[in-house]
Amino acid sequence: MPVPVAQVQAVFQQFSAGFSKRDADAVMSLFVHDDSVFVFDVVGPPRQYVGWDAYLKDLQHFFAALKAPLHHSVKDLSITISGDVAYTHSIQEVRGEFTNGTPYRADVRVTDVLRRLDDKWLFVQEHISVPVDSKTVMRSTDLYSL
Repeated sequence: MPVPVAQVQAVFQQFSAGFSKRDADAVMSLFVHDDSVFVFDVVGPPRQYVGWDAYLKDLQHFFAALKAPLHHSVKDLSITISGDVAYTHSIQEVRGEFTNGTPYRADVRVTDVLRRLDDKWLFVQEHISVPVDSKTVMRSTDLYSL
């Protein structure tokens, strides 16, 4: 496995570890720390988050609504690297419990763009989506049954 691919895989492992601990600072340490960060998240409003600060606030709000620890996993990770840019897509699963005791489950499709800056891979763009079942026009909860 080429070294850059292993480096990007390590970023996703760090992301998953930080997410599982509900550690917004650890997760955001993996993003470019400026206004070029752009995220389409399934959590909203707003419809998008532009800039590192905006996405940090989104994560803090999301994590505050859930009990620790969470279960976060990245599956079917595909990585394509061209120079200092990596394009990835994956299925990510989050399991946990809201602070009121209600179970939380999210299976999402994620497309990420990372840039290598000073020999470190950092997220610059993220698009999180969920498929809609065409029969019910409702969000699908199982990405593997479609």
